[in-house]
Amino acid sequence: MMTALLLARTPMEAIPVLAIIFSFVMGIVYMQNKGKEQRERLRLLDEAIRRGQLDDQMRSELMSGFSGQRPRRSRQGGFRLSRLSFGVGWLAMFIGIGVMFVDESEAFTAGCVLAGIGFALVTLPLAMRELDMRDREAAQRQNS
Repeated sequence: MMTALLLARTPMEAIPVLAIIFSFVMGIVYMQNKGKEQRERLRLLDEAIRRGQLDDQMRSELMSGFSGQRPRRSRQGGFRLSRLSFGVGWLAMFIGIGVMFVDESEAFTAGCVLAGIGFALVTLPLAMRELDMRDREAAQRQNS
């Protein structure tokens, strides 16, 4: 990506690359914050369950949510975003690889950048899921 910034002849040519970098950083920060909020909510819920501070309506809603009687909306939204990211990344990666074979140096550079962005979009949801699983396992070990 830095190569594309260095090859930019004018500042206007660097703006799309900087916008892509900025959007990736913002996406990662958003996903991390969302994960922190979910962990905090689960921690508070766990505390309330352990202390018995739940009324009957809340208990029945929790039981129906945990038993799978109704779909959990927050998980479905993340799943759709993950699938969209994977699909767009897959397309970008292979289009970028195809553009790399064009006989122009600028096209090769653009193809490398596009393939790199596609690879990041394909692997980011997988990496974030792996990190979330590791965090949950560490929290379970700490609680045990």
